[in-house]
Amino acid sequence: MKTTRQNILIVNANASDRRIIRDHLASLGLVFAESSSGEEAHNLLRVTSFDLVIIDIAIGDLDGGKLTKLIRRGLYRTAAWVPVILVTRNWCEQIKQIAWRDFLIDHQLSFNAVEQLPQYVRTCLSQKGEPRSKAQVLAVTTALTAETELFKSLVEYYDIDFAVSVEIGRAWLKNKDYDLIMLDSDIHDDGGRRLLSEAISTSPDRPVVMLVDSADIDRLADYMKRGPLILSISP
Repeated sequence: MKTTRQNILIVNANASDRRIIRDHLASLGLVFAESSSGEEAHNLLRVTSFDLVIIDIAIGDLDGGKLTKLIRRGLYRTAAWVPVILVTRNWCEQIKQIAWRDFLIDHQLSFNAVEQLPQYVRTCLSQKGEPRSKAQVLAVTTALTAETELFKSLVEYYDIDFAVSVEIGRAWLKNKDYDLIMLDSDIHDDGGRRLLSEAISTSPDRPVVMLVDSADIDRLADYMKRGPLILSISP
């Protein structure tokens, strides 16, 4: 009986790196397509159904993160939950921490450890078609503000619990393991500081996002002293 060979897309701006990836996977009997930029990959994904995508970060204006977000939205012929493996020379701990939470990437690998890639590819292909659950997010917002609307816009990508008070947020935090904490700009009293301290102490590697504007610089500085994983963005 004839077996269908599985299609793999390699997206990397460096031709030599693409060759190295192919060589490490040669024994798996796969069919390879290649692109040197996110734009090229975008066009391929629109017309071809791939079984797995191996992606780099620095692939042009449509970088690895942006391209993966488009894949996850189900806009291509390739399935939204196709396994995506990040293989990059631009490796750092921040990339390792945010790759799954922000981009829903299945595995991350430094190019220095590319010899491990066949193992990851086998694992992903054996689990193909099993959607991964969304990251769990606790959003604490006390008013119907612009920040709240921003939180709601993220529901498509994350499983978000909306706490309408600091007390509710702290109670939920004790009973559920969240991947990410988001606080709006109204959370600035003693209760908010306690929630922040508890979030950091229970999971030091978990990111906390606080939405502030430039007028809140003193408040932001106060929160930044409480932990190294606080991020701020303007709503």
